[in-house]
Order: sequence, then structure tokens, then C-alpha cells
Amino acid sequence: GNDGGLENSEETLDKLLQLHATVLWIFFIAGLVCSFLSGQSTLSMAFYLVSVIIGVIPILKSSVISLLRHTIDINILVVLAVIGALASGEYFDSSLVVSLFISAELLESLIMIRVRNAVNLNSPKLSKNATLANGQLVP
Repeated sequence: GNDGGLENSEETLDKLLQLHATVLWIFFIAGLVCSFLSGQSTLSMAFYLVSVIIGVIPILKSSVISLLRHTIDINILVVLAVIGALASGEYFDSSLVVSLFISAELLESLIMIRVRNAVNLNSPKLSKNATLANGQLVP
């Protein structure tokens, strides 16, 4: 039916979220490797900053939407945590916060897609009738 377009858009969004998280983690791990090999170097700091910039963009977008709606949500708190970590020179921490948050959002998205597919009300497996407590069958 009409769910084909929705499923395709969900699959596309899923692939984009996976790509985003993968790129983010590549930069985070590169920064981690540089940190272990040469201490807190400029190169590791650069990798962490790139990871933060890549990851914080969708979080900032959601934060702006929340602020426009006059609500405070987890996105705003994550942005504040990242700003605080960057301001104190904790590039590893800011990158880790963003990486973990984006990964959690990806996992949530994957779970929601599976739940939606499992609860598909147009499934031919579902009965078209319901049985009431008194035993009466209704369509």
C-alpha cells in the first residue's frame, strides 16, 4: 500500500544515521589513537573537534527547535555539556559525549523501525475480528 514510501524513507534515514555515526566514530577513534601514540597532541585535538562538529550539527538543529517551542530537552543539555567540555579544553570528553549521544539516537531509530514493522496493523496475520469479554465476535 502506501507504506512503501514510508519504509523507503525510513531505510534512507536509517542509512544516513548509520553513515553519520560511522564517520563520527572514525574521527573519534582516530583522535583516541593519536592521543595514545603522542599524548594530547594537536592532531588528536583536531580529530576530536572534527568529530564534535560533525556530530553536534543535528543536535543543534533539534535544540533550536526545542528552544523555539519553549521547551528544554536532552538535546539542549547535550549541547550545554559539549560547550562546557570544549570551554574547559576537554576535547576528548566533548567528542565522547557527542559520539555516544548520536549512537544512542541511531539505536533508538533502529528499534523504532523494528517496532513499527512488528506492529504493522495491515499485516495479513492479524484477525479482522475481535472477541469481546462476553464472547461476542465483532468486526
